[in-house]
Amino acid sequence: MGRAVRAVLDLAAGRPRTRPGGGGGRPVNARVRLEASYPHSVDRVWRALTDPALIERWIEMSTDFQPILGRPFRFWCEVPPDMTDWGGVVECKVLDIEAPRRMVWSWKDSWSWTRFPAPTRVEWTLAPERAGTLLVLEHTRFDGPGGERLASMLRGGWRGMLARTLPTLLAGAEASAEVSDRSDDRPMAHPGVVPGELREQGEAP
Repeated sequence: MGRAVRAVLDLAAGRPRTRPGGGGGRPVNARVRLEASYPHSVDRVWRALTDPALIERWIEMSTDFQPILGRPFRFWCEVPPDMTDWGGVVECKVLDIEAPRRMVWSWKDSWSWTRFPAPTRVEWTLAPERAGTLLVLEHTRFDGPGGERLASMLRGGWRGMLARTLPTLLAGAEASAEVSDRSDDRPMAHPGVVPGELREQGEAP
């Protein structure tokens, strides 16, 4: 099991955050948005996102993904014996794909404490910039009990992958990306993205 997946599992026992003084009201950051810039071509990054053998290396789970519109696929891994509230499987489907710029998945986790009316949604967007590629990941529709908790867990997992395992794969050697957390609800400046930098934006819809 990879470190990014292990980190998500370690967060499973955490409590969801709510707005200060909210008494458990409107959840905070029930949306994940990450932006990362890599010094590689759009085609190279796209291949890392769509070749199942490469996906397994940076997402650190097994998959039967194929970049085919409408095709269901899964991610799966072994889980520790004491992890009884997750089955180790994520059920997905390719909802949209426009090579090599955009891809949308449905994403249904198997955590026992989530009760969503529909799967969540993962959207990948690539755009050329300066000497590299800007990757934008949006994970949304955490609508239901456990939604903010799941968003918080997955935010940490996605950040680890985009900041460490994906750049390592793209570089073909040990590499990392600087991470800047922008998960609060305060307005944020929009600094220029430099190669290897990861920015995060997350807020309640």
